[in-house]
Amino acid sequence: REVFGVVRIDARAGRRQALAWAVMVAVVHLPMALLFVAGLVPDAPAGLAPIVREGWMRSTLAMVVLGVPAVMLLTWLETLGVRFIGSKRGWRITRDVAWSVCGHAAVGWFASALLTQVLFALGTLAFARLDDASMLFTLPALAVLLLLAWLLVFESLVYVGIRRCRFANVPTPVPTPAGDTLPS
Repeated sequence: REVFGVVRIDARAGRRQALAWAVMVAVVHLPMALLFVAGLVPDAPAGLAPIVREGWMRSTLAMVVLGVPAVMLLTWLETLGVRFIGSKRGWRITRDVAWSVCGHAAVGWFASALLTQVLFALGTLAFARLDDASMLFTLPALAVLLLLAWLLVFESLVYVGIRRCRFANVPTPVPTPAGDTLPS
């Protein structure tokens, strides 16, 4: 809660933060993707349904390749949405404020990426005994739940940030009086 009370309003810094967290999303998935590519992830435990393993592998590889652009696109869309909602409520949500808040909230994408790998591992163990026909219905449901979890963490942080920064001012440089020179 306190981060958004002392956040510096700077769109460039917000974009850099969002990009750094987006890269971390891809990095979180990289070790598991490398294990899949190297063939080091066994088909166990106890007759793991091939469709589960394939789904986990494909989504992990997709997050390594598409994670950064996807997270940046979603973060940019969030800045547009935050500005739209702010304008309807009479809040002073400028582009700089929106990017600053969303950049700080992008840590939610990273936390969600960690959560995804843990849930996939637990899901693999939980669904190991299901047949392929059952998995055709279970995997899409799991994917939707994971997407909602991702959005919930990020959106919660954005909501807190926008509520705290809804009347924030962008820092402006202090002009020096004409004729005054700075000492060298």
